[in-house]
Amino acid sequence: MAIFPTSPVAPFATGTGVAESGQQTFTVPSGVVEMVAIRGHVTAEAPAPAEGMCGVFKVTGTDWKHTPYEFFSEIGGSNLGAIDGNAYAIEPRWWPARLPVKAGATIAVTIEMLDAMAGNAEALVDILWSTTRTGLPPVQRLCSRETASTSATGASITVTNASRLVDYTYAYVPGGVLVADEEVTSRLTVTSGALSEQQTMSLGNVVHGIEATSGQSWTTLMKADVDIPVRDDPAVFNASIAVTSASGNADAYAYSIGYIPKNLI
Repeated sequence: MAIFPTSPVAPFATGTGVAESGQQTFTVPSGVVEMVAIRGHVTAEAPAPAEGMCGVFKVTGTDWKHTPYEFFSEIGGSNLGAIDGNAYAIEPRWWPARLPVKAGATIAVTIEMLDAMAGNAEALVDILWSTTRTGLPPVQRLCSRETASTSATGASITVTNASRLVDYTYAYVPGGVLVADEEVTSRLTVTSGALSEQQTMSLGNVVHGIEATSGQSWTTLMKADVDIPVRDDPAVFNASIAVTSASGNADAYAYSIGYIPKNLI
């Protein structure tokens, strides 16, 4: 058994708006039978003060037999003045997948930014592969798209073929013109009547303010590992946000649902 990473696509442009990028295709390495995990990188080509940086990566492609697999990039906040850009301060996390693949198959990846990047951005992914099935439960994941922080009701996600939820992630993306001494605190609640035992989840988030006339707003993805049975198929998830300390910025929020599928194609 060998488990190893590859960076299968050259850095590609995200585009200047919030539309999905073009597909970047690659081939599953020889001898591989499972995509164990994946992570994404994104960087602004020309950082602008009134932008937040976060995107939804999506794995699809000619030979991809699973529901589109989605996950977030890390978050880079907006900045003020000539110092700092949109960088994130942590190593991008690995998102578990453990999905079967076929060596030589063609897979594609795209990204859809949650805030427009006027100067464009570049993205790429790393993938952890295995030559033997790990035997661990497979994970699929879907993300919502951006909702303005001024809107209390967020986008819904419809999940099909799910047996259990395994993770829930909340992304609050600071954008707009950053203001000194302005923090943001919020909570995101997700509900679904299709779940057994527990139908509501919530996570909090903070965006740290800055003190001076230049700097970057800092925040990270909020992710919780969960274990909740899914009773109904499909399962529809609805979201609502409560912002306690609001900003004057054009912030956005989104969330993702990770789940174990009932069966795989």
